[in-house]
Amino acid sequence: MQPTAGEREITVDLDLPGDTTFVLADARQLDRVLLNLLSNAIKFTTDGGRVTVSSKRVGAAVEVVVTDTGVGVPTDEQSKLFTPFFRSSVAIQRAVPGTGLGLVIVKNIIDRHGGTIDLRSVPGEGTAVSFTLPVASDEVRLSA
Repeated sequence: MQPTAGEREITVDLDLPGDTTFVLADARQLDRVLLNLLSNAIKFTTDGGRVTVSSKRVGAAVEVVVTDTGVGVPTDEQSKLFTPFFRSSVAIQRAVPGTGLGLVIVKNIIDRHGGTIDLRSVPGEGTAVSFTLPVASDEVRLSA
């Protein structure tokens, strides 16, 4: 996503811990999750803005948060974003390409991995999408 962000002078920051925590997950599916969330963050961030990806361990889970300084989502539309084919009024007004399926797919992947997903947005200030995944047990990690 760096070339797309770079064209628009959007800074992409990584705030990742130095230690390693393992989750039991399909790497290709998690790649799909991260690419979708980063793509959305970049699409809805104005030129010169910032996107941050952070992660940390929270109890028996790993939390990953993708935050942007974009246009945000109207409060009354936020609960509909995980509904198939729903597109926010901001996406429609700005003619941002999309099908309204990206976040639905992301939620489905996270749900199937036993995680949770949440979206918080302030119109005009940006959006944060966070998801958690259970930490792999030592037994599972050592047998992999």
